[in-house]
Amino acid sequence: MSKGELNFKTFPINNTHGIYSFRHMGQFEILCLIGKGHFSSVFKAIQKGSKNSKSSKIFNYIIKIFKKNILEEKNTISEAPKKIQFFEIIEVSLLRRIKNIGNPNLIQMYDWNIDRKTCEVRILMEYMPCDLRNYFATESHYKDLDENLLKKIAFQILNGLKALHKNRIIHFDIKPENILFDPKTNLVKITDFSLSQYITYDTDKNVLTNGGTYPYMPVECLIGCKKTSFNCDVWSLGCILFELTCGKIPFLGDDQNAVLNKINGIFGSDIKPNTTYDELCKYSFNLADEKKRLVNLIKKNQKIKFVNDDFFDFISSILCINPLYRLNSEEALKHPWFVDYSE
Repeated sequence: MSKGELNFKTFPINNTHGIYSFRHMGQFEILCLIGKGHFSSVFKAIQKGSKNSKSSKIFNYIIKIFKKNILEEKNTISEAPKKIQFFEIIEVSLLRRIKNIGNPNLIQMYDWNIDRKTCEVRILMEYMPCDLRNYFATESHYKDLDENLLKKIAFQILNGLKALHKNRIIHFDIKPENILFDPKTNLVKITDFSLSQYITYDTDKNVLTNGGTYPYMPVECLIGCKKTSFNCDVWSLGCILFELTCGKIPFLGDDQNAVLNKINGIFGSDIKPNTTYDELCKYSFNLADEKKRLVNLIKKNQKIKFVNDDFFDFISSILCINPLYRLNSEEALKHPWFVDYSE
């Protein structure tokens, strides 16, 4: 097999859920659509026949199907490698790596396959009932959000990010929709690795930025720097925590410039769209003033009560414009806000 070519044979998986292979969609009953993105749709499914099984346990699954309209129109399986686009290749490749990491806060792939006629890529994953966006959009759920739950969510996201970054993976699209949540256990899992990158060891840690969702992108990604670092994901976590704390997205905008203008307005900075990564790291910031502005904004809009100021120091240390002064995932987990954290 040539380098970079996908192996179209179904990967073996453990039989914890009674699945031996994922060769045919006919094995599963699609229950409902639970998510839809630009490149794919996500469905809740069960194995056919499990409803009538003597076993009292019915396992739910997630099946992610990449949309046909983003694939080239070809007809033969021999041409399949040409039809599979960047996003599918990245997703499957990284989910295989993540399976080996075995972190509880990262979504696990059970198997994947490709339809031989349409070259439709399908990924079978563990089930989670909702994501942070749709769960806390319900007013009664949002009213139950307190500092303790916010801390649990933040800690688990950081734990997942630490595992990714330790294994040289940058997610590049951390946002509420990509954080799965189980309200019964408060378990959190990071999902959707279609924009992520694996950074090889012979590559400098500062790598080409890889897109994302504008309101959750750090400045270095917004302005199109040719370099970034692992802690760009940590900035995105800060945006999520601000949103959960205040009930609104802090840097809302329809494009890069609108979001950048919002950031400049909140922090009192003057970052230009053509600023380079090196210039950004040398930019003359008043860090104390930057933190004060952010904290004052959060305190003005906060809907959650905090025991002390540890949270405000924490969020202002990860929502830091200069990437050199922004905490990385490992440093963030050691912040005093998590001193009293318990599972």
